[in-house]
Amino acid sequence: WTALVWSIFIAWILLVLRIFGDIMRNSSLGGLAKALWALFVLAVPLLGVFLYLIVHGQAMSERSYMTPG
Repeated sequence: WTALVWSIFIAWILLVLRIFGDIMRNSSLGGLAKALWALFVLAVPLLGVFLYLIVHGQAMSERSYMTPG
């Protein structure tokens, strides 16, 4: 069970980091919107991450595909 919990925890951390990277990379969001999304993800992580994925999920995958590296 410990390995499963650690794996889920590491996957969660990687997802949050990926979302923060996408928030900063998103050129359609202004500075205030980026700050509000980042604060929302920090303040209410589970809800913030899932809402960001619902709202910007498709565009997130397109930005990821377009960015080299």
